[in-house]
Amino acid sequence: MKYEKLKNVIYFPVTRELAYLHPKIFTPNIEVLTKYGLSIDDKHYILRFNAFKAHNDIHESGMNLNQKRELIKLLEQFGKLFITTEKEIDPEFERNRIPIEPYEMHSFLAYSQIFVYDSQTMSSEAAVLGVPSFRCNTFAGSISCLEEEEKRYSLA
Repeated sequence: MKYEKLKNVIYFPVTRELAYLHPKIFTPNIEVLTKYGLSIDDKHYILRFNAFKAHNDIHESGMNLNQKRELIKLLEQFGKLFITTEKEIDPEFERNRIPIEPYEMHSFLAYSQIFVYDSQTMSSEAAVLGVPSFRCNTFAGSISCLEEEEKRYSLA
């Protein structure tokens, strides 16, 4: 279902990720890059793969194995590639698994060049941080805040 105004739903004009990632509140920690062998000049890309096990994920999907392979092959030409996932990672991608603590993720994301995902919340977080993010799932076009970040601000 594409985004449409629903009855009995209260909409409010806010991007909730700004509550904790607004520049007046959040400052990325550059030391996170150093911890994982990167500098401010190193290009790195983050891929996020969703497990699609939540109630609202029924009949939804993300990238298939071949699409993931092609994307990884493309991005690895330009910098270091990291993968974060809620599910078991495909063995061939294990070398790219992000070895990061959850509390470091926003800093790591803030310094990245691109965020590609098949999940939702982190895509909005990337957009709020000014990191280009690309949706690759069947939710595309149906989540209002991401639609606004894309259409109004060209951030997703």
